[in-house]
Amino acid sequence: MSNTVKKVLIIVLEVILLLSLGCFAIGCTAKEMVVNVIANEALDDTVAYRVMDIVFEEFPDANINQLGNVQEAITKNPAIKEITSKYIDEMCRAIAENEVFDSPDIDVEIMQLVDENMEAIENNIGVQISQSQRNEIYEKLNEQKTEIEGTLQQVTYNMVSSSYQSNIRSVLIKVFLIIDTLYFKLSCIILAVLSILGLFYLKKSTVKTLLQLSITVIVVGFSLAFIFPTIFERLGMNFTNKFLGRTLIVDFSLFKKFGYVYCIVGIILCLLYLILKKKFTGADASHTISKDEESNINSFS
Repeated sequence: MSNTVKKVLIIVLEVILLLSLGCFAIGCTAKEMVVNVIANEALDDTVAYRVMDIVFEEFPDANINQLGNVQEAITKNPAIKEITSKYIDEMCRAIAENEVFDSPDIDVEIMQLVDENMEAIENNIGVQISQSQRNEIYEKLNEQKTEIEGTLQQVTYNMVSSSYQSNIRSVLIKVFLIIDTLYFKLSCIILAVLSILGLFYLKKSTVKTLLQLSITVIVVGFSLAFIFPTIFERLGMNFTNKFLGRTLIVDFSLFKKFGYVYCIVGIILCLLYLILKKKFTGADASHTISKDEESNINSFS
């Protein structure tokens, strides 16, 4: 294999490694970012207000600070994101199968929402909630479920209707479906591993390959942590405006965490490279000294 062909193959493998690492990060974070946007901006307040109405009705003696702490705990409840995720899954399925969107049942999630917030209510208000009160809170929240569903229906309807009106938007959501699959993430891992093995094979030198890998991983990590979030923040606002009918800020914190992890891995690889380089350099020096000593002995003899 000529040096030119080898260099081209190394560049190709580097590009594949860059893309596979980046796509893996996108695949692992895309859905959660979408869920967070809709849950945080469109659903948190709706659910919190409904629950707080019930809490205030049940415990009228609670003060403002206590009620504020309860509301904050409710907005952070994972059940809200599970409800949002369920709607997004159904919306994506409707688009993929070209069917009419049908709202999923969220009774289980409503029950989970009530159960998980009982402790927050008890701790912040300083009361012991009986089973009868728990059942009453659940029934009242279940009665107001239509308002929660209405908020999600409006959001998902905007996404679905927009997608059917535009082939570009429809393609984008179908791409989202693909990158959210386990197969896509596994494919990224396999491509990354094959690229790394290919680089070791072509470069022959383990030390030099480690240096190249460390640089590549750090470049990907830095891009994910600092460059892409800045660029995509504006794009995210445009997308939410087109898909949801309102401009929302997309949280790229999870995306950035992937970048930080890649940077740490890259630094570890760089340190490993320096250790191995020092080791091999020392071994070569010892080998050279031994040869010099041997020649000196031969000259004396």
